[in-house]
Amino acid sequence: MNRILIAASLFSLCLAVTGLRAEDVKPAPNPAPAKSDDATKSEIQKALAGCSHCTFNATKQCMPAIKLGETVFVVKVDEKASEATKKLVASLAEMKEPPKHVVIKGKALDEKAAAALGGETKSYYEIGEMSVE
Repeated sequence: MNRILIAASLFSLCLAVTGLRAEDVKPAPNPAPAKSDDATKSEIQKALAGCSHCTFNATKQCMPAIKLGETVFVVKVDEKASEATKKLVASLAEMKEPPKHVVIKGKALDEKAAAALGGETKSYYEIGEMSVE
């Protein structure tokens, strides 16, 4: 009888130790990603900038534009943009030369926001900041 009690006690002890080790091996759950704010939604990218008509031949009238990949976006300047960015974007519509290499911070507008701006194109990009590279 003593042997059965000792064996049962040892068996229970082994199960408890094994159970604890199994719990120790489990990886910790991944922390939830931090919620992003409007500043992180904007993307910093390199692009070509110029006139949508004269430089990129994408519209019938001269408007400031950028080209990302194969897509030409008409540019809308964010009201919080710096004066230097506003002047640079305004000068793009009068540009008759090859496109400028620029660094931009902003985001493409979705179709609903672009439609609200009207115009002949549905590809608009809201610029927060722009500088010549």
